[in-house]
Amino acid sequence: EGKQVSYPVRSWIDKPYGMKLITEYVNWNKLVDKTREEIPFSFSAACYRIEKDREVLFFQKQYSKEDRLYLGSGAIPNKPYSPESRAWAGRLGGFRLPYGTYRCDFKDTSTPEIKDYLQKAGVVKTSIVIAPIERVIY
Repeated sequence: EGKQVSYPVRSWIDKPYGMKLITEYVNWNKLVDKTREEIPFSFSAACYRIEKDREVLFFQKQYSKEDRLYLGSGAIPNKPYSPESRAWAGRLGGFRLPYGTYRCDFKDTSTPEIKDYLQKAGVVKTSIVIAPIERVIY
């Protein structure tokens, strides 16, 4: 819908961070598997390291439906829209962040038709998460 959001990140230790696009559906059980792969999304991401009096761009990418999101899984959202709500997570990649302060700006560049498409697909909420990646095997 043309909105832009900024996401502050504070890294206390050098570690990898991953980004995910979370899509919550009002009724996961009524979905056709292909639906979630056909959403015509388009957004840009630009991430900056904040240093004393300047911001240094270290990551920039445009995402769209044509990008292959690494499939996550269905999960119950923290605050579900309804009892049948489930969320789908698509991994967007990530980066390593040393100690410091960062900011990522995300801008929705989808066409206006996406609003109708999301409603028909049963999407009630989308969000982007940036979080540390925990290793399972060391």
